[in-house]
Amino acid sequence: MNPIPTRTLNWDFSDGLLGQVEAVVDWIAQNVDYVAGSTDEQSSAVNVLERRCGVCRDFAHLAGLR
Repeated sequence: MNPIPTRTLNWDFSDGLLGQVEAVVDWIAQNVDYVAGSTDEQSSAVNVLERRCGVCRDFAHLAGLR
């Protein structure tokens, strides 16, 4: 199991809520690959972070949209 590299998350939240949302979405886009069939309904956001791949549903879970 690969640890989540929190030391590399250099987010600038000085832009308020919108800046926070953009930082999270940008991090996901740069660090998680879309791979069809890589997860299923039993996969958690933690699984996706560890594997660094997922499908649309997983991107929404990571972004906190669902």
